[in-house]
Amino acid sequence: MKAPEITVKLYIHFNIHLEKVDALTCDMSQMQGWILLGTHDVTIPVPLYSPVDLIDRQIESLKNQQSNVLADSLAKDRDIEKEIQRLLCIKEGANSEHLK
Repeated sequence: MKAPEITVKLYIHFNIHLEKVDALTCDMSQMQGWILLGTHDVTIPVPLYSPVDLIDRQIESLKNQQSNVLADSLAKDRDIEKEIQRLLCIKEGANSEHLK
């Protein structure tokens, strides 16, 4: 069985701000700083995957999401703890002033 293919139109632009050529999947020439140089259709074969391969890829994706959620949570926890410590320092300073 032949692998399915998809065709994508690439829009080749010159980005004035970055002074470089980019290939994008949309026409940016209506945006300031983008000059359309041309288009090119690219045909890409799509790999065939078995149901088990698809499940493995989904598991991998979910594990990556899980890792990102944990990392974001730990970062947020650190930020909250810093704010708690900052407020405790202010409170301690206020209590010291009050006792004088």
